[in-house]
Amino acid sequence: MHSFLSGGGELASLIQSKDWSATPLGPIESWPQSLRTTVSLCLASNFPINIIWGPENTQIYNDGYKVLCGESHPRALGEGYHVTWASAWPAIGGPFTEALEGQTSFLENQRMFLTRNGYLEETFFTFSISPIRDETGGIGGLFHPVTETTVTILAERRTRALRDLTGQLAVADDLPKLIALTVQTLAGFNFDIPFLLFYEWDAQGKGFRLAQHSGIAANTAASPAWIDAADTTPWPLGAACEQKRTLQVDNIEALFAGVACGPYPEPSQTAFVLPLVVPDDAQTPLILVAGASPRLPMNDIYRGLYELLGAALSAALATVRAREYERQRADALAAIDQAKTTFFTNISHEFRTPLTLMLGPLEESLALGDTLPEDERERVRLAYRNGQRLLKLVNSLLEFSRIEAGRAQATYAPVDLPALTADLASNFRSACERAGLALLIDTTPLPEAAYVDRDMWEKVVLNLISNAFKFTLAGHIRVSVAPTADGSAAQVCVSDTGTGIAAHELPRLFERFHQIENPAGRSFEGSGIGLALVDELVRLQGGTLDVTSEVGVGTTFSIRLPLGNRHVPKPLHTEALQYGSTTNVSAYVEEALGWLPDASALVDVAQTNPEPEAESFQGHVLLADDNADMRAYVARLLYAAGLDVETVTDGQAALQAARENPPQLILTDVMMPVLDGFGLLRAVREDPRLQATPVILLSARAGEEARAEGLAAGADDYLIKPFSARELVSRVTSHLERARNRRVATLRESEARLRLAIDAGQIGEWELDIVTDSTVRAERHDQIFGYHERVPHWGMQTFLEHVLPADRDAVEATFTRAVAQGSSWDFQCRIRRVDDQQVRWIMVRSMPQLDAHGRTLKMFGLVQDITDQKRVELGMQALNETLEQRITEAMEERSKAEEQLRQAQKLEALGQLTGGVAHDFNNLLTVIRSSLDLLERPELPEARRSRYLAAISDTVNRAARLTGQLLAFARRQALKPQAFDVSHSVTSLVEMIESLCGAHIRVITELAPYDCFVYADSSQFDSALVNVVVNARDAMKGVGTLTVAVASVDTLPALRGQPAVPGAFVAITVSDTGGGIRPEHLERIFEPFFTTKNVGQGTGLGLSQVFGFAKQSGGEVRVSTEFGRGSTFTLYLPKVIARPREPEVELEAAPMTEGRGTHVLVVEDNVEVGTFATQALEELGFQATWAMNAEQALKLLSDEADAFDVVFSDVMMPGMNGLELAKEIQRLWPALPIVLTSGYSHVLAQQGTHGFDLLHKPYSIHQLLLILRRACSTPAGSG
Repeated sequence: MHSFLSGGGELASLIQSKDWSATPLGPIESWPQSLRTTVSLCLASNFPINIIWGPENTQIYNDGYKVLCGESHPRALGEGYHVTWASAWPAIGGPFTEALEGQTSFLENQRMFLTRNGYLEETFFTFSISPIRDETGGIGGLFHPVTETTVTILAERRTRALRDLTGQLAVADDLPKLIALTVQTLAGFNFDIPFLLFYEWDAQGKGFRLAQHSGIAANTAASPAWIDAADTTPWPLGAACEQKRTLQVDNIEALFAGVACGPYPEPSQTAFVLPLVVPDDAQTPLILVAGASPRLPMNDIYRGLYELLGAALSAALATVRAREYERQRADALAAIDQAKTTFFTNISHEFRTPLTLMLGPLEESLALGDTLPEDERERVRLAYRNGQRLLKLVNSLLEFSRIEAGRAQATYAPVDLPALTADLASNFRSACERAGLALLIDTTPLPEAAYVDRDMWEKVVLNLISNAFKFTLAGHIRVSVAPTADGSAAQVCVSDTGTGIAAHELPRLFERFHQIENPAGRSFEGSGIGLALVDELVRLQGGTLDVTSEVGVGTTFSIRLPLGNRHVPKPLHTEALQYGSTTNVSAYVEEALGWLPDASALVDVAQTNPEPEAESFQGHVLLADDNADMRAYVARLLYAAGLDVETVTDGQAALQAARENPPQLILTDVMMPVLDGFGLLRAVREDPRLQATPVILLSARAGEEARAEGLAAGADDYLIKPFSARELVSRVTSHLERARNRRVATLRESEARLRLAIDAGQIGEWELDIVTDSTVRAERHDQIFGYHERVPHWGMQTFLEHVLPADRDAVEATFTRAVAQGSSWDFQCRIRRVDDQQVRWIMVRSMPQLDAHGRTLKMFGLVQDITDQKRVELGMQALNETLEQRITEAMEERSKAEEQLRQAQKLEALGQLTGGVAHDFNNLLTVIRSSLDLLERPELPEARRSRYLAAISDTVNRAARLTGQLLAFARRQALKPQAFDVSHSVTSLVEMIESLCGAHIRVITELAPYDCFVYADSSQFDSALVNVVVNARDAMKGVGTLTVAVASVDTLPALRGQPAVPGAFVAITVSDTGGGIRPEHLERIFEPFFTTKNVGQGTGLGLSQVFGFAKQSGGEVRVSTEFGRGSTFTLYLPKVIARPREPEVELEAAPMTEGRGTHVLVVEDNVEVGTFATQALEELGFQATWAMNAEQALKLLSDEADAFDVVFSDVMMPGMNGLELAKEIQRLWPALPIVLTSGYSHVLAQQGTHGFDLLHKPYSIHQLLLILRRACSTPAGSG
C-alpha cells in the first residue's frame, strides 16, 4: 500500500485497489505530489470531502463523502464530477466554473436535485469549492468539502407550514373559510404537499363531494367530484372515517396519467387520507387527501408531517364548530331580543292610538270649565291623570326597547345647559310648594356649550326630580349645574333631603325593574325603570351617572357631562330638532301632584291646555287613518278650525283621492293596511302633480329616531300620538300657511322669470276681445309695429292694415278658422313698420278663451319680431342647397374614383391570372412540342413512340383540368346539376381521401343521420371536396387529424359583406390540425394562382375552383382559422328534397367504331376546330357538312333537313349562339338529334343545357364518337 493512503478507512482500500490506469489520472505511481498530499489530507478527515482533479474532473473522496453519493458509490470514484452530479449541475455548475478560474465559492443550504438513490431527490447542501495549485503553480484540481442540510431545511419548512396554517385558521369562522384558508396557505408549500383534495360529507347522498382542490384539476381520475362512502378507489374515504385515523395510500402513479399535478413533471407515488375528527361527532364532516412529493424519501419524519397536519385541521374544525354554535346561540338571542323589540313597538302603537282618543276628548271635556258638573269634572280629571301616567309608562318602555335594539341614537345640538336644566326644574315649583318643599336651583355659567340630545336630557332631569319629589317628605330639593375644576365637563346634581337609600341597595339601583323594598315615600307606585332609563340615556350622550346616599339624610345623583363637541359624531344634529321636544312635561308634573294627599286640588287641564278657538282658515286637507274613531276625532278638530277635510281608510285610497282632487295638505297615519304612510309618502313625492304637497305623518312610534326617519323619508312634519287638539290644529294650519306662502312666492318668481323671458325675447303680449274687437296690449306689442307711443285703439282690422297685401288674405283666413273652431291661432307673416316703412317678419301664437257653449270669447297671444331668424333660415336654406350640390358632385367623384380603383384591381387580378395561365400552359405546350419533335425523328422505336404519344395525351388532359378549374372559378363552366345525397358522396370518397392524406393523417367523418340532398354537379362537388382535403393535407405537412362533417343548417351566415340568408342548407365542413392561415393571407386564399406553397407544389387554382363551384351552385364558402391551431373550411349548398339521380354516361370507354355514313351537320365558327372535326368524322366513316354559323346551319336544314342525322354545334358563336340554335332546331325539326360542345360558355353556366347532350372541349375522338352514337340512337326530346 502506498504510504499516503494509510489510515484512510474503506475509501483508502478502494483507492489502493482501483485500476487508475484506466482513468484520466493514470496509475497511482504517476500521481504528482500535490495530488498525493491532497488525497492524504482528504482521507484523514472525518468531514465529507471530494477531490476533483485533472482536465476530466476525476473524483477522489473519503468515507464521509461516500454517504452523500448514495447508490452512485463506488461508481463515482474515478468518475468525472460533471457526470456523477449532472442532475445538480444547474446549482453547482456556476461555482464549479468559478473555482476552475481560481475563485473560491461558498454556498449555504443550496437546493439541488440528485439522482443518487434511483430517483430525482430534492436535497440541500452547504459546501465550498476551492482551487488546488499543482507543482507548476497552475490549478491542478478542486478541494470540495460538503455537508448535507436536507433534514434541517425540510424540518424548518414543514414547521413553518404548520405554523402558518395554524395562524391562518385562527380566523376561520365557518367550514368554507377553513377550507379556503388551508388551500391558500398550503399552496405555498407544494414542494412538501404537491396537491390537496377536500371532500365534504353529503348525508343525503351517503358519500363525499369534492369541495376544494389545489395542485390538480377537478374531475380527473385522482380527483373525482363524488366518492361513495363504500368505495375504496381512488381514495378510501369511508375506511378513514370508520377508523378515524390517517391512512397512507401507495402506488398511485396511474391516477395521474396525462394529468398535471404539483410542481414536478413526475406524479406523486404516495398520498395520505386525513379525516378531520371532531369529538362527539358520529360522522366525519371533512376529509383531506394530501399528496406526498415524488422527490422526497418517505420516512417516519415525513409521515409525521401529515399526522400533525390532520391534528391541526381537526382542532381548527372543532373551533369552527364551537364558533358556529356560539353564533347560532347569539343569533337566537338576537332573534328573541328583536321579537321583544317588535312586541314593544307594536304594543306601543296599540296603546298610543286609544290613548289619543281617550286624552283628546278628556281635554275637551275639561276645557268646558264650569259648564260640567263638579263630580263629573272630578271623574274626568281622574281619567285624564291616569291616562297621562299610562302614556308615560308606554314612552319609557318604548325608549328601553329602542336602546336594547341599538336604534336609540343621540341627536346632538349645542344648548345652554344651565338655562335648560333650570327651566325643566321650574316645572316642579308649584308641586313642591303644594308639598311644602323648597325647590332650590343653583346654576353657574359654563365655559363652552354642551352638546346634548335635548329630548333625552329632558327625560333625565325630569325623572331625577320626579324621583326626588317622590321620596322627599320634608326639606328641599336642590338642582345645581356647574363646571368641573378643569372646565372640561359639566357637573349636574339633583340632591334631596329625603329618606335615603340603604348602602346594600346602591349597587342595584340602576338595574331595570329593580325596586327597593318597603321604601318610605309618597307612593309605592312605580315600574322600576325610571333610574335605569336615566343611566342609559346619560351614557348615550357620553356622560356618567353616580349616586351617593345616606338613610335618613338624603340622596344626591351626580351627572358628569363632557362640554364641547369633541365627543359628538357627525352630523351634529338633524332637522327633527326644529320641531322641539317630544317629552310630555305635564305628565311628570301631573304624576307628582297625584302623590299629594289632596290630589283633587290639581290644576285644571283646561287652564294649561285650553281648547283652540275656532279660527276661520280655508284649506283642503286629506286625512288617511284606518281607525274610524281617530278619523272622526281628527276630522272634527279640523272642521272646527274651518278646514275642508276629506277622509279615507288607507294609503292606497288616499293616493287615488289625491290624484283625483289634489289636496293642499295630506295628514296620514303611518301604520295602515294596503299602503302604509311611508308608501303613500314615497308615491306622493314621486308624482309630479303632488310632490310639493305638504305631508304630516301621525304615528304611535315615539322617539327622536322615529321622527328623524319620517323627516328623512320626505315628510314635512311628524306628530306623535297621543297629541293635543291645539298641537294638531297648530301644526296643520302652520304648514298650510307655509305652503300658501311658498305657492305665492313661486308664482311671483315664475311671473318675474316670465317677464324677463318676454323682455329678453322682445315679445309683445296681447289680449283680443272678439265681441268688441278691442285689445289690451303690452308696450312691446306696439313697438314691434313701429310705434313709439301706445296706439289708442287696436283691433283686428288695425292689425291687418299692417300686414303686407301678399300675406293678408292667408292671415285673415287663419283667424276666421281659429275663431270658428275655438282653436289656437299660430302663423308667420310679413308686416310693414309705421316709423321706417321696413318690412319685418313676425310670429304670432295665441290660445282662445271659450264660453260654456264652446264659442270663442277672447284670444290671448304673443307677437315676436323674427326677421333676423328668417334671414338666418333663408341663408341656411341657400347654404343647404349649395351643400347638397357639392355633396352630389363629391359623391360622383368618389364613385368615379371607386370605379377606377375597381378597374385597377380587375386589371391587377387579370394580369396575375394571365401570368399564371401563361406559365402553366407554356409548361404544358413545352411537353407537347418536345414530344412532337421527337415523334418526327426517323426510325423511332415503337415503344418510344408510344411513350411520347402518351405524354402528349396526358399533357392534354392536364390542360383540360386546368381549364376546367379556371371555368369553375369564373363560374362559366357548364354544370350537370342533379340531386344527390352529400353524405353518400362523402362516404364514397373516404377511401380516396385516406389515400391522399397518407398513413400519418387520421381521417374522421361525422355524417348527419338523415338525408342531406343538394342539387349540384356531383363531379364538381367531388373535385371541390378533394381540393379542400388536399389543401388541408399540405397544411398539416402529412401529420395530424382531418375531420369531414356533414350537417343541415337553417341559415346561410353573413359572409363577405352579404347579409345572412335564412333557409335550408347543407354544411360540409373540413377541419384540420395544421398551422392555420396567416391573417394577411386570409383575404386572398380564393384568388386564382395565389399560393403559399413552393414553386411546383401547387397551381393556386384549387381553392378558387371551390369558390367558383360554390357560387355557381347557389352556395358559399366560409373559412375560419387560428394561426398555429388549424383551419376549418365550410361549403354551404342549398338543400333540396330527394329526387332520382340521373344516370351518368361514361364517355371514356367508347370503342372505336365506324360512322357507317351517318350525316353530321357540324356548326363551328372556328376554322381550325371546324376543319379538324369534319376531317375526323370523315376518317371515322361519317359524312360531315360544315356550317360557319347558326344562320348558315338553319339555311342548310331548311333546304334539306332530312339529309342530316344529327347536329353537332358549338355554343359560343357570333350572332345566334349554339343554345339558341338548338332550341330553334328543336322547335322546327323536333326529331333531329342535337349535340352541343363548348370549352367556355357563360350561357350554359347561367341557363344550363336544357336537356341537350353536351361534350366539353377539349374532347377525344372516343368521346365524340360515343356521344354522336348515343344521340342518334336516342329519340330527340327524350333527354
